[in-house]
Amino acid sequence: MCLYLGRTPHEFSGLMNLFDEVLDRCSNVAFLAEGGQKRVLSADHPDFGAVVIKCGEYRFATSLDRISREVELLRNIVSDYYPKQYEFLIEPIRREFLVIEERLDAVDLTAASSRFHTDEQILALLRHLVCGLSVVWKRNVVHRDIKPANILITSANEPRIIDLGIARFLDDASLTRSHALQGPATAIYAAPEQLRNRKVMINHRTDFFLLGLLILELMLGFHPFDPKRVNNSNTLVENLVSGTYVRPDASRDKLLVDFVENVLRVEPYRRFRTVAVLMSHLRLDPATC
Repeated sequence: MCLYLGRTPHEFSGLMNLFDEVLDRCSNVAFLAEGGQKRVLSADHPDFGAVVIKCGEYRFATSLDRISREVELLRNIVSDYYPKQYEFLIEPIRREFLVIEERLDAVDLTAASSRFHTDEQILALLRHLVCGLSVVWKRNVVHRDIKPANILITSANEPRIIDLGIARFLDDASLTRSHALQGPATAIYAAPEQLRNRKVMINHRTDFFLLGLLILELMLGFHPFDPKRVNNSNTLVENLVSGTYVRPDASRDKLLVDFVENVLRVEPYRRFRTVAVLMSHLRLDPATC
């Protein structure tokens, strides 16, 4: 039996898995990634046009809950900063899920990093990212996984934000075990409170830290917490936890320098207190977002 949670349901025979049945209806299929229990591909869908299809297996109910929360959030968002969600299908007998979403004409930030070498270009990107993230912050959601691979850049050099798979929904029950040594995160792009699983400290200021790391990496051209760059014997994660990084040159744009040095503080309470304060610092009018 297939549970349908999308707009235009299709019948599933039960003889093929979700991935193969959807694939059978698409053209110009190309695999983007495959690993573990998940496959990702691009395709042309007869109803939705250019799409990305994600299909995989879930072992635990919490895994399905994370996927469901992400899809539901994106379905309720009307913003060019995020891909549109078309279908979410679950096959509970095989414990399979499938998500179909808009395929964006963009490349990830690593591939597009050469487009952001001046302070003016970096500041423009930062303002766009704050506008985009404010959409989920207003819903009391923390992205928690802001990194180059999750920021796609269009031909107009505007960002599109993807993969809210480990987002923290502050109004909902936590899905992370309290006794876990580390909370959900990409270790080398994580805030200290994530790495220490300090769940009560995770809020929008966690995303501020991740933005600061992303922006400083663009300014420097390398990961600012890299032990080889910092010149110490710690691991990169240890440098993140202790707040040991390569500072931006004082000759750079003061707005950017002050932003980075504020949000990369180890203690969340020492970072910009609210989204409004952050926007004010960046001279960003919320009405323009």
